[in-house]
Amino acid sequence: MRKIIYISLLSILFLGCNKSGHTDIDSDILIELSEMNGKQYIKAETERSYNCLFPIIYTDKVTGSSIKIVFKSINEEGPCPTAIGPASALIELKNLTKDKYEVKFKLNGKVTKGRLYTNPFEITLEENSNVKLK
Repeated sequence: MRKIIYISLLSILFLGCNKSGHTDIDSDILIELSEMNGKQYIKAETERSYNCLFPIIYTDKVTGSSIKIVFKSINEEGPCPTAIGPASALIELKNLTKDKYEVKFKLNGKVTKGRLYTNPFEITLEENSNVKLK
C-alpha cells in the first residue's frame, strides 16, 4: 500500500506539474567567463530562481567585429517538481581572432556595454545595469 501511495505522489510531482512555454525574463542576469576543452564560453544565469528543472535562457548571438547577445526568454517546459534554481545559458564564443571585442548584452530593452578580452580571457561591464558580473 505504501508503494502505491509513494508512486502516486511521485507521478503527481513529475507528471502533474508539467509546464510548457516561454516566460519573460523578470530578473537580472549574472555572467561569468569559462574555458572548457580549449573553448571559450559566457555562462549566464538569472538572479531569480524558477520552479522548473533546469530552466534555460533563450538567447540570440551575433559575432563579427563586436559581440551582441540578446537574452530573449526562459524555457520552462518539462517536469517542474519542487526543485528551484536559476535559469541558465552557456554561450560558446567561436572564432575569436582579435585581442579585444566590444560586447553588448540586451535584456528587456536595456543594453549593457562592455569589453571582452581574449588574452587573458576576461570581461568588463558598465556599472548599474541589469547584466552583471558574477
